[in-house]
Amino acid sequence: MFPGAATVAARSASKLVIGPSSGPAAVGMLEAGRQRAVIGASPTGCRVSDTLPVADRTEPGAAGAHHGVAGFASGEEKITMDARSVNIDLLGGFECSYGETAVTLPLGARRLLALLALCGSGTHRGGAAERLWPDSPANRAAGNLRSALWRGRRVAQTTLIECVGPRLRMSPSVAIDLHEVQHRAQRAMRDPAQVSTRECEHLVAELSRPLLPEWSEDWLVLEQLHWDQVRLHALEGLAEALLVRREYMAAMRTALAAIAVEPVREKAHRTVVQVHLAEGNAGSALVHYQQYRALLRRELGVKPSGQLTRLVGALAPERI
Repeated sequence: MFPGAATVAARSASKLVIGPSSGPAAVGMLEAGRQRAVIGASPTGCRVSDTLPVADRTEPGAAGAHHGVAGFASGEEKITMDARSVNIDLLGGFECSYGETAVTLPLGARRLLALLALCGSGTHRGGAAERLWPDSPANRAAGNLRSALWRGRRVAQTTLIECVGPRLRMSPSVAIDLHEVQHRAQRAMRDPAQVSTRECEHLVAELSRPLLPEWSEDWLVLEQLHWDQVRLHALEGLAEALLVRREYMAAMRTALAAIAVEPVREKAHRTVVQVHLAEGNAGSALVHYQQYRALLRRELGVKPSGQLTRLVGALAPERI
C-alpha cells in the first residue's frame, strides 16, 4: 500500500503492469510513455500499476478511511526514476509535473501545495488547516491536513513540502511558475523599454493567464486580486513601451491582453486609441472610444477621463 502516492498522468488509454513475467514489449510500452505510473511517497522511487488513486472526496484524516490507492502485487518490479525537477503551475490551472511528466495528485494535496506555493515563508499547520477547511471541525480539519501532507509531501525522491516544527513550507527546489513570471514582470516594469519583442510576446502570453481560475477558495481571493494588479501594471507598461518603439501590432496585442483582465480600466484603452491614431486609423480610434464609453456608462454610470476624450475630440466633436 502506498497511501502517499501521486499518479503520473498518461497520454494513452493503455494500462500496463510491469511484473516479473513482463517481456520486452511491455518495457517498450513503458519507455514510450504509454504507462500510468504511481510515484510513491517512499524515497525508493515509483511502481507501475493499472490501479489509479481516486480523489479524496471526504479527505479523511488519521481517523482512518482508505487512501484510495490499491496495493501492488508482490511480484511487481520497481521502476526507479532519476532525480528530476518538480514544477508546480498555478497560472491557468493547477498542474504538478516531474520532469516532463504530469503528476496527478488528490484534491487535498493540490490545495495544500497551492497554499504553500503562495505563502513564501510557509504557514503554521493549524493556520493551514483552518484556511483550507474552514467549515470543518478542528479535529477533522487537522486530519484532512495530515492526509493531504502524506499524499503531497513527496514526488518520487523529491521533497515538495518541508516540515519545520509546527510550520510547513514549500521546498526551495520546487519551481513555481507564478514566482518566475512575477520576477520577469517586475523586471519588465522597472525598464520596459529594454524588453525585447520576443521576450515581450512570451511575457504577454504568461501574464494573460489567471491564477487558479477554476478555484473558489476564500483564502485565494486576495492572491488572485494581487496577481491581477501585477499583470495589469506589467501589461500596461509594456504596451506603452511598445507604442513608443512604434511596434504597433505588439502594442495593440499587449493592450488588449490588459483589457481582457479588467475591461473597465482606462489605461489600456487609451493605448489602443493611440495605436489606431498612430497608424492613421481615425475611424477605428473613434469606434473603440465609443465602445469603451458605452461600457462605462452601462456598467458604472461614469464617463471616460478627459485625457482619453481629448485624444479623439477633434475627430468628430458631435459624436463625443
